[in-house]
Amino acid sequence: MLRSPGVRHRKNQHSAGRGFNLPLHRHSGSEPNNSLDLIKEEIAVMKKLNHPNLVSLIEVLDDPDEDSLYMVLEICKKGVVMRVGLDERADPYDDEQCRCWFRDMILGIEYLHAQGIIHRDIKPDNCLITDDDVLKIVDFGVSEMFEKDSEMKTKKSAGSPAFMPPELCVPKHGDVSGKAADIWSMGITLYCLRFGRIPFEKTGMIELYDAIRNDNVALEECEVDFADLMHRILEKDPDKRITMDELRETWGT
Repeated sequence: MLRSPGVRHRKNQHSAGRGFNLPLHRHSGSEPNNSLDLIKEEIAVMKKLNHPNLVSLIEVLDDPDEDSLYMVLEICKKGVVMRVGLDERADPYDDEQCRCWFRDMILGIEYLHAQGIIHRDIKPDNCLITDDDVLKIVDFGVSEMFEKDSEMKTKKSAGSPAFMPPELCVPKHGDVSGKAADIWSMGITLYCLRFGRIPFEKTGMIELYDAIRNDNVALEECEVDFADLMHRILEKDPDKRITMDELRETWGT
């Protein structure tokens, strides 16, 4: 039961009035040996989760006739909160909506961290909106699990380059805080919601990583408290970056 890169499709199914997403993972004998482990890890992560701001795993279906594995997920009918990228911008949301959805994000990621899990790929594409305008986080394919009482340090780099923190944008690095890395990615996601674009629009990987490490984000035409929050989230030094407890005190209540 192996997932092929690029062969991940979604279709909708309705059951007893509820909607579900079915990500499809096609088996393939040509896949690397660790692909099955990655799928098992994603399923193991999702089975541990039960929170209103995280997309739920309903069940896992193995279809040997079609040589496929299905993860049946709770559906969020309004889809992704925003699509942005190097060549793609979107209409920004107002401060009130950003505050509401960022609060949802804080609660979801705070719960995830409390379970000993770091997401590692927080971005607008992985934030879905329900009919009731609730934000739910999805896609735990590169998440990492730790003992709950550990410091949750990792040597691994994963996720989307534009949303990676400065401490991972170097050729070599030691252990970094997974919690602090997630908080940085949350901040970049909040920036996207507020301004409709990614903050570091560089086409080359070297230029992008250099900008993430050294450039300040442009915070034009925004409230003073919002700008202050963004500066604290997007602190280059992970040891000085705002913590989840501080985030919740600021915008999580």
